[in-house]
Amino acid sequence: MRDTGVGLKQWGSRHADTLLTVAYAALGMILAALGFSLEWRPAAPDAPVGIDLALIGVLAVIHLFRLRRTTLCLALSVGLVAADAIVFGSTPIGAFILVADLVYLLGRDDDRRVVDVLWYVSAATALAAALLLATSAAPLVAPFAVIPMTLAISLWWGRSVRAPRVEAERERARAEAIERAVDADQARALAEERLAIARELHDVLAGDLAAIALRSEIALRRGGGDDPVVRESLEQVRTAAHDAIGNVRRTIGALRDPGDSAAPGMLLENWRDVVEQARAVGIDITLSESGDTRALRGDIDLALARLVREALTNVRKHAPGARVIMVLDIDENALSLTVTNAIVVEGAASTRDARLTGGLGLVGARERARLLGGTVEAGPIDDEWVFAARLQLTTRLEAAP
Repeated sequence: MRDTGVGLKQWGSRHADTLLTVAYAALGMILAALGFSLEWRPAAPDAPVGIDLALIGVLAVIHLFRLRRTTLCLALSVGLVAADAIVFGSTPIGAFILVADLVYLLGRDDDRRVVDVLWYVSAATALAAALLLATSAAPLVAPFAVIPMTLAISLWWGRSVRAPRVEAERERARAEAIERAVDADQARALAEERLAIARELHDVLAGDLAAIALRSEIALRRGGGDDPVVRESLEQVRTAAHDAIGNVRRTIGALRDPGDSAAPGMLLENWRDVVEQARAVGIDITLSESGDTRALRGDIDLALARLVREALTNVRKHAPGARVIMVLDIDENALSLTVTNAIVVEGAASTRDARLTGGLGLVGARERARLLGGTVEAGPIDDEWVFAARLQLTTRLEAAP
């Protein structure tokens, strides 16, 4: 029984508009059968009840389409009612009920031009009723008074129903405008902060790096290259300084124009350059890669280059001479980087000691990965030290807290 009640309720909700039309039509037909109608020509014979019932039936069929073409339905209904009044001299009350509902819908949905016309018609018929009353044409006063009353009340009802909805739409538009303004302010503040950081990098860090590169070049030219070891060290300092200057310039460019950070091919050049630099200083690297490395975003490019550099720097510091196996795997959702090397190497501190030397580089790598929705893990597994990073390719760069 309960399921039946729920089913009937759902059926009623789905067909509420049709049921309303049926109810209006039934009420109108009952009133027509009882003889309730407005007489436009009192001397004219009463229209057959069948005509009134047929008129209400046709108006009800038109009424079924009221939500899709309200104005057209009203025009057709008014035309039929007018034709019935001209031919038979009367109009059933049920017809006014159906027409009044169409007027209400127009007022509710705010078809401005039609609503204005209806207000004018209402005023004109009210004036006509007053003139008829003044000329003692009393039998015609009632029908001419019903028209403005029907129009005015229906329009007023529709406008009253519409008012809260209009206010809600205005509030929603106002809230959206405020949200857009807040977003614009935040974007402007972020842009100003990025420019300030870019200026600091340019004025301080870039200048210092340029000085380091220049002084290493001067040292090489003034005899610092007599000792092969010293010369090699100075050349490495100079190369590293120039590379750092390039990285700083790219970072400054990204800060000044964050929308241009996804240049294709940037990843392939940057992380491979880091690998080649490590090989140039004697690190034995076996590289295995899969996936397309050419179409990644600029923030992923920069993050991967930094992660590769951090992993290989740890190898150089804590396991010099160790053979490195690097695996890079890229799919449509994520990028995985694994760098593995032996833990213990003769003549150098154990890779395990890397955890005792501060680990600031690893902390920075983890923070960079976190901003991209990824992770970095580093630690011993059996006799090897494993640096494993994973970056989500579907996550945009977050703002640092």
